[in-house]
Amino acid sequence: MNEVSLLRLYVLRAMYLFIVVGLAAYLWPGVLDPDKHWRLMQNQASCMLAAFSLLCVLGLRYPLQMLPVLL
Repeated sequence: MNEVSLLRLYVLRAMYLFIVVGLAAYLWPGVLDPDKHWRLMQNQASCMLAAFSLLCVLGLRYPLQMLPVLL
């Protein structure tokens, strides 16, 4: 099996970091606020994006194994 270049691994980790930082700034303050009430559909989408951001945190450590998460 061919090895992946170090540059491509760092680019992949940078994409995971970009997703994590973006969702942390936009989504997580609303998720952690206990007084915020959302509609059902907005709540489901927010929970799905929160789970995606947690999986992207794992992608920082294991970029190739978590590549299907991005796809």
